[in-house]
Amino acid sequence: MIRKIVFSLFVSILLFSGFSPITSLAASGIMQEYYPPSDSDYYQKKISFKYYNDFGVVKIRFIQWEYGGNTVELGRKEIPVKENTDIWIDHSCKGGLTVQWLNAAGEITSSLQRGQTESYLNQGDCSNFVSPSNFNEEKNQYADDTFGATVTPPGTPPADGTGGDGTGGVDTGTGGTDPGTGGDGGTGGTDPNHTDPNHTENTDDVFHSPHWKDYMDKVDQIIAKIPPPPNWDEVAGTFRDTIAPQIKQDLQDLLGSVSTPPAAPTPPVVPAPTPPAELGGLDDRGITAPTGTEAPGLDGSGFSSTDIKTQAPQITEKPDESGGFQINDPLVGLPSQEEFKQNQPAPQDLPAPGAPAPQDLTAPAAPTDPGATAPLPVESGATAPTPTDPGATAPLPVDTGATAPTPTDPGATAPTPGDTGATAPLPGATTETAPIPGTTTETAPIPGTTAP
Repeated sequence: MIRKIVFSLFVSILLFSGFSPITSLAASGIMQEYYPPSDSDYYQKKISFKYYNDFGVVKIRFIQWEYGGNTVELGRKEIPVKENTDIWIDHSCKGGLTVQWLNAAGEITSSLQRGQTESYLNQGDCSNFVSPSNFNEEKNQYADDTFGATVTPPGTPPADGTGGDGTGGVDTGTGGTDPGTGGDGGTGGTDPNHTDPNHTENTDDVFHSPHWKDYMDKVDQIIAKIPPPPNWDEVAGTFRDTIAPQIKQDLQDLLGSVSTPPAAPTPPVVPAPTPPAELGGLDDRGITAPTGTEAPGLDGSGFSSTDIKTQAPQITEKPDESGGFQINDPLVGLPSQEEFKQNQPAPQDLPAPGAPAPQDLTAPAAPTDPGATAPLPVESGATAPTPTDPGATAPLPVDTGATAPTPTDPGATAPTPGDTGATAPLPGATTETAPIPGTTTETAPIPGTTAP
């Protein structure tokens, strides 16, 4: 009752202030949801939604779809309601669900789609997929939920969807496929308190105002001013036939057109290679398929693995009469800690370890870092010594009296000029030689000639 009074007062304030109430009034839809917790008796068996029914709504239609996609309809159900009320409805099928609000003319005023769910519902009862709920808003649980027999159920409200406040529920006076228990005390679709159209006769009305009908008529006038939704088929046809061709033409004028590239050549069809024919005239040398015959008496044999288990002779177990052997506990017989300390040798009695054998000594391994360098000597400030010059000269070779070596005489003599009859040339003489007097009959030289 309080909610309705506040709502009506809010509408009146909007009308007097000049604002349109249509933008503020809530349309039909979901107001609240409830998912039973894991310890509830109804966990994953049902979930509940609280629906608001707008002005003019007289029925809610539920269309249940099969799980896996909204293609197979499982059933329809209509629940009569009163306008401007809310109602709790239980859902028990996990497939998708379509919700539609209908006015008195059977027209759909609002609709919504609840998707399929696996987290909150198992398959459940899809034959009775929706029903008015007994959810108790004050206790935030179902009226008969015991939470595994650990909680006393609160009882009320009944399964009429009122939620415990008595302001909503199913309308039993408007008919429908599932009238339920009713939320108005069984008065049906007409309220005896609403005899006066202006609601001025009864002080228990939802809102006592002498001009209530005037306010509602004003709302109807505002609703009538709202233009109808566009014809989307006509809009799509206009876009297809007028706007889209013009956009294509404008783009072609702006960007130009391109020629269609030639089609790619078709590759030649290469036939599959033909396998070579089998060679004829091969000599199989009399090879034939192997054959075999059963041994005599086996044609009627029915021997099986079961016969081995049932007909095999029993193996007699021969007991061991030697008594076996015993494995002693290796820890038994060890000296105690005190005995071990008492028998511990004195330090002076222990021999010193010997020197390691030379062959046991190994050279240190070479450094593994190939980039390492040898350490440089630390400079302590000393400089290299400089030789002093005492004025001495370089040493001369010592003369031991030895003589230079003489070549050996192999018997050869020095060459002696030979007498070939030629005389030495005289100064001023020519190359001609003077005649030597001899025993010839030649005459003496005449003066003026070359002297001998």
